Amino acid sequence: MAARPTGGHHYAKSIVAAVLHVAEFTETGPHSVTCRMKRIALPLALVLVLLPFTLNAQAPNVKQFITQIANGWTTEAKRALPDMLVDHPEDPGVMFMHASLVEDPARSLTMFERVVNSHPKSEWADDALFRIIAYSCVKNNVEKARKALLTMREQYLQSEYLAAANDLVRMTVGLPPVQDKKVAASPAPATTITPAAAPAAAPAADPSRPFTIQVGSYTSKDQAQSTLDSFKAKRMRATVVEVARGNWKSFTINVGDYTTIDEAKAEVNAVKSICRCKAFVVKR
Repeated sequence: MAARPTGGHHYAKSIVAAVLHVAEFTETGPHSVTCRMKRIALPLALVLVLLPFTLNAQAPNVKQFITQIANGWTTEAKRALPDMLVDHPEDPGVMFMHASLVEDPARSLTMFERVVNSHPKSEWADDALFRIIAYSCVKNNVEKARKALLTMREQYLQSEYLAAANDLVRMTVGLPPVQDKKVAASPAPATTITPAAAPAAAPAADPSRPFTIQVGSYTSKDQAQSTLDSFKAKRMRATVVEVARGNWKSFTINVGDYTTIDEAKAEVNAVKSICRCKAFVVKR
């Protein structure tokens, strides 16, 4: 990288002096060569002064380094980063590149959040937001993952990461509940729900999402719980449902909640690929 001029006033004065020196001819008078040259020299000197700083203000091209980092090659990016941080400390691309090179995930998350908050209109904002969603899902931070996904839906509807972010949240912490804003703003009085109407066991499933994907059924509760734990370790949103028929009980493991049967069917293959088990759609 070329060295940037230092000592702004001395640099400007030296250029002006050099240009004016060229204009100093022996001929004098209002229409002399000297006067005409000085009228040309002053604007020219101003251009020469501002040119290095204008070139320096251009955003650096970090895309090639981001691609290298994604492929596991960090040497060149790490070599280029210090100069970029000096010349472009507030550039969102440089900030994103810096966050991508930080090995501490928690510190990296903070840096990605800074990109989104400080430069929401930049081309790197949705990239950073997707990293925030991924980190939150891995850490099982339900609130943060859902909030970040809603932000992406609202502010970055055309982002190439939106579909992947939606699937990632859905398959790990679960999608944000779909609520009617009018109902949410005016909740029903508490007196409309009596203690007698409340279920005695676990809360009932969302009636607006009656479909789920069944991935196993066991007669042993312990075996069902063990399988459930293994699915949760794979970041699957699974639950155990106890089914009683007379003196016989079974424990069914379900994954996900879906509004329509077609929506559930569309996810069966994805569930199979993760749990490596038989999976099919059922209605609760």
